[in-house]
Amino acid sequence: MRQVRPPLFATVLLLIVAASAHGSVPPPDVPARSQRELDHASYVELARQWQAYIDENGPSPRALVNLGIAYDYTEQREAALKAARRAVALGPNDGPALALLGKMMMVWADTPDSAIAVLEHGRAVAPDYERGLTLLAAAYLRAGRLDEADGVFRTIHERRIFSRPLQDYAYNMLIGLPSNAVLVTNGDNDTFPPLALQQGMGLRPDVVVLNLSLLNLPIYAEAAFRRHPELRPALDIAHHEVRMIDGKPTFLSQEIVADLIVQKKAPVYIAASVPEAQFGGSLPEVIEGINRRASGSGLAADKAARLFLDVYRLDSATDWSVPWSLAPAEASLISNYVVAMVWAAQQKGSDKATRTAILDHALAFAKFHELTTWVARINKMR
Repeated sequence: MRQVRPPLFATVLLLIVAASAHGSVPPPDVPARSQRELDHASYVELARQWQAYIDENGPSPRALVNLGIAYDYTEQREAALKAARRAVALGPNDGPALALLGKMMMVWADTPDSAIAVLEHGRAVAPDYERGLTLLAAAYLRAGRLDEADGVFRTIHERRIFSRPLQDYAYNMLIGLPSNAVLVTNGDNDTFPPLALQQGMGLRPDVVVLNLSLLNLPIYAEAAFRRHPELRPALDIAHHEVRMIDGKPTFLSQEIVADLIVQKKAPVYIAASVPEAQFGGSLPEVIEGINRRASGSGLAADKAARLFLDVYRLDSATDWSVPWSLAPAEASLISNYVVAMVWAAQQKGSDKATRTAILDHALAFAKFHELTTWVARINKMR
């Protein structure tokens, strides 16, 4: 059940050209990838337009932040870091500038302590800047400072930073899992919201949420297993080296999750949004609710199907008041509901009424989000 990539936004180029025709009118802001991902050419053009705007009007924190984000997304890391430093020099208390510099230092400059200091300063001077809070939480996780990350996630929940569809998706990821399960996640949208719900409302604290990408960082993995020693794998985490198996690299994260699955220390579930490529193309095939079950006995087919009808919070996924066109990454995540419901309807063990109700839900979701291929498939099944 792979997360569908959002379509390329070719129309952005037209907006950029239109903006440039007005001289000193700034180009469009560069959106965060977690909200909307553009094609490479659009980022290149946005970088060019923001540089031209700066050349004409002089630098400002906002202009340099946009330039830095565009450079970052076109993999011009040194240029992005330089733009971030210039932005902070001009606006030492500017939230977006501090957030960008903190991110660049955390991810690309490999100076985690300095990055945390920058992001903590950003929180102090711009406590309402949402991106700064999520980046600070990420920095604490990357540094293995899980208790401090928990505190930021509580704040994130209190301030309702995540949209209702993301909160409900996170609720649904957690609520149907068996006791003391491990949930392996992938990116920001499937990792941060469940952690915020756990810390902010005490939802399913027994579930261990592990981010697959962060598990490649020994400091994060060690911190996670200090907190949950019963799950510690039989691996030398601190001195792990990438191995080649059948011509393919095996990363620390893959070995950790494989150990959890084989040793059966806890029921292991994989979030729908984890790409198969991160497991070498061999993800478990059993879908239970909106997660994949990798180990454990799991729910009977009829009980798993009833999650969609009796347990999950689904109304926000088809809420017309949500600006879906401005959040295609969220819409893409929501599309996993359709895949999961179709799977549930195909399994033996559910009565006809349950199967029909689930397919009705799936069809409504597919029509709402204009998933035409799935609409045709579901109509055939009905």
